[in-house]
Amino acid sequence: MTTSAGPCDANRNATCDPPASSTSISRLDTLPSELVLVICAHLLNRTHDPPQQRPSLDASQDLAQLARAAPNCYVPAVAMAVRHVNRFCLVKPNPDVPGAWIVTNDRLMRANNLVGCIALDVHAPLATDKHSIPRPVLFLVLRGSLKDGIPPRMAVPCPVASIRHMKVAFSSWLFDHPLPPQLLALGLEGSQLDTARAKLLATHLPTTLRRLWLDAVQIGPGDIGTLVRHIPPGVRHLSIANVYFGDDTAEDLARVLPPALTHLRLTSTGMTYRGLMAVIAALPAEQLVSLDLGNNLHGPETMAALAEWLARTTRLEHLALEDTYVNDAPRILDLVLAVLPDTLRSLALAGSLHLALPLAKATGRIPGLEVLDVSHIQGPSPFVDALFPTLPTTLQVLRIGHADLSRCNLPAALVDARERGVRWPTLREVDVRYAHLTMDHVEAILTALRGVVEPRGQGCQTRVMVVGNALSVRSRTFVAAQKRWAEDGWDVVP
Repeated sequence: MTTSAGPCDANRNATCDPPASSTSISRLDTLPSELVLVICAHLLNRTHDPPQQRPSLDASQDLAQLARAAPNCYVPAVAMAVRHVNRFCLVKPNPDVPGAWIVTNDRLMRANNLVGCIALDVHAPLATDKHSIPRPVLFLVLRGSLKDGIPPRMAVPCPVASIRHMKVAFSSWLFDHPLPPQLLALGLEGSQLDTARAKLLATHLPTTLRRLWLDAVQIGPGDIGTLVRHIPPGVRHLSIANVYFGDDTAEDLARVLPPALTHLRLTSTGMTYRGLMAVIAALPAEQLVSLDLGNNLHGPETMAALAEWLARTTRLEHLALEDTYVNDAPRILDLVLAVLPDTLRSLALAGSLHLALPLAKATGRIPGLEVLDVSHIQGPSPFVDALFPTLPTTLQVLRIGHADLSRCNLPAALVDARERGVRWPTLREVDVRYAHLTMDHVEAILTALRGVVEPRGQGCQTRVMVVGNALSVRSRTFVAAQKRWAEDGWDVVP
């Protein structure tokens, strides 16, 4: 690519200094990437009216022409285009086409189109940044595919320091190199981190980081401990799910919980009594907004400690304690239910309740509840109908599936709730999957629901998820009923 017409050289890695006259420069670096692409297309079309539709992924190719159409915008546009990155590819020179690249990690790529992907040439020399840290040169792909590779001059160097949000799924090779230095958010999903990668990642976690999440990352117990101990103090959102780290690492985490933490998720981590007690004791009661400690080995002591903490919270809006049911102590959650804070907006208890009756007393004290998940009730009779009269008008999502709802008289309970003045005008989802329901059950439930959702919120259509029930979803009867339900505002998803 040639940018001789303007002050910015597209072949340089660092962003260039703007000309002295700043009044003529369009600042695209603070705009959403979709808007940047619209502006690029608008400049190239030279029309007075902006495009009416969002450009396709191919609009990224407009960056290749932007240097000629508006050279002062080129570097800010590239910097903006790479603020959010989640697709990466390893490339090597194509021996048959000078300047072209072949993709080497095609098995891990989910899409054939490489536009917008970040490419790393495995044979290119490293570049040393201003802190004397060697880094690979990253390229923004403007055109290319897995099948045909990347044509010459269809990938431009991108400023690594402009990357702010980075999500890495499976591309473990990225962690053979230091992270971008100005990251605000980093997510790892399915990556493999050996000791060397974990140590390098921990060493270079930027102090600018505000969000960090790990999901199904393959990492050893000692290495996850190293990573946990290096979490930057500015992190506000921390999520570790489906990663085993056990009680020792949990105690390490409790000692280094970031002081600004507002959202914490630790699920399926292998924590037991010792680790959970350490984490709960370290939770900030006056600033935490979201807490998820589901699918860990809870006991009466941890629930008592959690209840004591909940009684002191002042800002908690989201609480998730899924899959905490204990056969020997089916009412283990009662202490927590008794002190649920009235600030809650969502409550997820899937797989944790023996029956819903104890929860009915609590939901009446939560005036702003929007999302309630009590699916997978473990008892033989779920008694979810007892909840309906206590749920507030703010309710938007109700998940009560994966239980034998045929044992409950849901239509009668909904009619009773309506007569008591219960209304859910903004209800947008009802989940009754795998609930032993027949066609007659679904028909009766929708008829009764109509009474509590009307007057329905403007433009509000309620999705009803019914998969896994005794329904012949391909029958003419069901298809006809589905169309009729849609006319009444029910999006029934079989």
